[in-house]
Amino acid sequence: MKSKKAGKARRFTVVIERDEDGIFVASVPALRGCHAQGKSLDQVMRRIREAFGLCLEVERASRTVRFPIPSYPILLGAFVPWR
Repeated sequence: MKSKKAGKARRFTVVIERDEDGIFVASVPALRGCHAQGKSLDQVMRRIREAFGLCLEVERASRTVRFPIPSYPILLGAFVPWR
């Protein structure tokens, strides 16, 4: 029998913008200091996933969690504003 936790996932919003130099800048508003940048959309998505994991580790370790952090898979969603 599968655990109920295994089917659940917490969603976090990832905001991606392009700055005046053409660099993509990503952030996870729910996690303080969780930002990344890259020259391509693929690069910034890889980097924000890594930053996201590190930010969750810091939140867990510092016990300053402002919301329950699950131990099961987390989905990242991205909104990319095109100009």
